[in-house]
Amino acid sequence: DELGVRLMVDAEHTYFQPAIDNLVLGVQREYNKTTDRVYGTIQCYLKDAPRRNKLFMQQAEEEGWVYAAKIVRGAYMYQERERAEKRGEPDPIHDTPQDTHDCYNAVMRGILTRQTVQIGKEKANLVVATHNQRSVEQAIQLIDQAGLTPEDSGVAFGQLLGMADHLTFTLGAKGYKAYKYIPYGPILETLPYLIRRAQENSDLMGSVGYELGMLRKEIYRRLTPF
Repeated sequence: DELGVRLMVDAEHTYFQPAIDNLVLGVQREYNKTTDRVYGTIQCYLKDAPRRNKLFMQQAEEEGWVYAAKIVRGAYMYQERERAEKRGEPDPIHDTPQDTHDCYNAVMRGILTRQTVQIGKEKANLVVATHNQRSVEQAIQLIDQAGLTPEDSGVAFGQLLGMADHLTFTLGAKGYKAYKYIPYGPILETLPYLIRRAQENSDLMGSVGYELGMLRKEIYRRLTPF
């Protein structure tokens, strides 16, 4: 607390996520009394993500502490569906990728437009962790509509190093807080993480052609300055 360090607690499988949520809420009650010290994570590929996000925001407002969250799409889709099928339980994952996109944008909108932000009581305290360009554009639109600036919005963006670099660089150039994160460790431990990221961002491959086109244009521009 004295050093001003922020802590972001990641999300995991649904069968023990409630325990993580309970621990995060307890720490937030203690350390988020006046500022966004601890962040929880909302996985928006889960059908119950909007309900859980709304519940946490209500708890923060009623109990008088600062809500702070990172939103992601999710990384355990295949494991979650396999487990639900084996146990004869409903699939917790959204039925289509578009449903997940819609949920992500809805949760983001709910955080950015909550009452405490609208009246200026607190900042958004939101980390938009995504490689999806439309989600980034919508976040910027919501920030503008709220009359906030990149510096005072309390919104940060995060992408994996080597993914959607054009988004990160553009955000940084426009004054937004944009972070690249790097998995570090033994290959056998980091490889499964990267595979989950690839599964989570399977639609990212559709933008590869777009990024290559931008690279060609930039190379041409630099080679033919006149």
